[in-house]
Amino acid sequence: MQQPPKTSPSLPTVRRRWWLAGVVALVLAAVVGFFVLRSPPSQAARVVAVADGDTATALVAGERVKIRLWGIDAPESSQEHGGEAKAALAELVMGREVEIDDRGDDKYGRRLAVLRVAGESVNTRMVQLGWAWWYQRYAPRDRELRAAEEAARQGKVGLWAEAAPVAPWVFRHRGRP
Repeated sequence: MQQPPKTSPSLPTVRRRWWLAGVVALVLAAVVGFFVLRSPPSQAARVVAVADGDTATALVAGERVKIRLWGIDAPESSQEHGGEAKAALAELVMGREVEIDDRGDDKYGRRLAVLRVAGESVNTRMVQLGWAWWYQRYAPRDRELRAAEEAARQGKVGLWAEAAPVAPWVFRHRGRP
């Protein structure tokens, strides 16, 4: 049996293949670019004040920036455990160099961020220590915060030593005493 002669693809077929490869490369570059541009690089700063268990002020390039820790919520200053939460955050960051992983701004103009000291997330550490809740409403998929809260609850550390600690969003809704 005789085999048909081998033929090379026609010029229009080659052009279509190259065009398709170019389109695929362009789409992949756009997707990668979107995710790279979406997460801005972290900034170095020094914390100069702590307002409460989830808010601090840092000097960023000589400018004072109020930072709300993303993905967590700590007791209000006037709420039970508010003082302990503020003291815990101050111990972790006050006067220290931190990295700010920017997550945008909140409705009050504060920068939302994950703070890191020596590579460790301060946000997660506050939850691990039992002085803040994982704020599921704003960080529903954060497995690290979820695990930190579960461990703090099971270990009955910080505010979890109480039978039924009142979450800040409940406290704010009820109104202050």
